[in-house]
Amino acid sequence: MRRFRVILPAIVAFFCIAASCAARPGIVDIAVTSDRSIYILDAWQDEVVKLNAAGDLAWRKSLISEGMPISGANSYQTGTFGFLQCHEANGATGKLYVLSSLVGVRSVSPNGDFNPVLPPMGPRWSYVFAADASLRIFFANQAKNRIERYVRESARPITLDRPGPLFPHGESLLCDLVIDGSVTGPSHLGRPSNVFVSPSGDRIWVRDQTFSFKVFDGDGKYLFTVKAPDKKNRSFTLVYGISFDRSGNTYVGCCEARSIQKYDSNGKLVGEIPFKDPRKDGVTAFGMDATGQVYLYNHLLNAVVLVDASGNQLRTIPVPE
Repeated sequence: MRRFRVILPAIVAFFCIAASCAARPGIVDIAVTSDRSIYILDAWQDEVVKLNAAGDLAWRKSLISEGMPISGANSYQTGTFGFLQCHEANGATGKLYVLSSLVGVRSVSPNGDFNPVLPPMGPRWSYVFAADASLRIFFANQAKNRIERYVRESARPITLDRPGPLFPHGESLLCDLVIDGSVTGPSHLGRPSNVFVSPSGDRIWVRDQTFSFKVFDGDGKYLFTVKAPDKKNRSFTLVYGISFDRSGNTYVGCCEARSIQKYDSNGKLVGEIPFKDPRKDGVTAFGMDATGQVYLYNHLLNAVVLVDASGNQLRTIPVPE
């Protein structure tokens, strides 16, 4: 199986919502399967919504186990983070996972079953972790200015900054790679705020306090820095998602630019999909299907909007309340 795509949104989309002064649920990610079903992750409600190809509601199910101490608008603070999606070489959808520091990593079935894969990782993992298609966990350690990669290990407790197993249920992870971003030079991170990883784990995009991306390969070698296009003082202050395609291109959803920017495998800007709707400030998440079709979520419309490569709207699908 050739795995090529991951959708990992940035929780900073919530700040984009706040800036627009719209009290709407916090949609932070979209995944689209080969049958054109749309999965929507609402981090404020801690639930997944599935729409079928016609745009009708298939189901809406909560990620939160009964009795778990969490409530409504504060739930995103516990780290419901995003989808991880894999595809077959022929474009057919493989497994779909949801990542959360509250509920851990769970697989998502077409009928709405959430099966545990990795247990909860605790609040210290909120916002700043990602995973590749092999379910290796990448953690942005802000205190030490570095990226740590962990692989699953069932029997050996490990420590980070405190003693005891990493997971409360006896599961543990072994750190097998550290990318030291504390050294002076182009690879210096300075409080990494987001980490995004390609499905194969061969590209690691890290956003730091300079609001640019430092890109590393799967062995932790620094490759290049990606800065936002120098137009109207744009930066990557607010990034609400990154996707990767089979050709090695990376797509960055940039709130300031009101667009999705396409970068090649060398970090060169090679395209841009602008948001042309007058309510473009409402875009807080995006996803791509196996054909490259772009799906935007606009919280001002509470709808999924399909756009072409020029940003023109093709279809609007309302999300049921």
